[in-house]
Amino acid sequence: MSVHIGKRIEARLIELGMSKAEFGRRINTSRQNVSIILKRTSINTDLLEKVCQVLDYDFYEHFKRPDNGKSFRRRGKVFFLVEVDQDDMPDSFYDKYGTE
Repeated sequence: MSVHIGKRIEARLIELGMSKAEFGRRINTSRQNVSIILKRTSINTDLLEKVCQVLDYDFYEHFKRPDNGKSFRRRGKVFFLVEVDQDDMPDSFYDKYGTE
């Protein structure tokens, strides 16, 4: 799955009518650095967390895989919850982590 996060952020800026300068001020960076961010295909999760707050939008939604469950974030990290049939788990998993 390919997500161009810079384009997603830029689309949200346009939707809100927010200038790059104002956005930069709110995330504590220069307008020039905002232009660099908008060209990026990946982003640091700490920065993405700020962007989500400033733009009031959950950009993590774009990283969910519809067929694999849900994601959540905690302390700047993204976690994916995946539902797996127990029969598909190798015995080594149960040796290491035990059973339910």
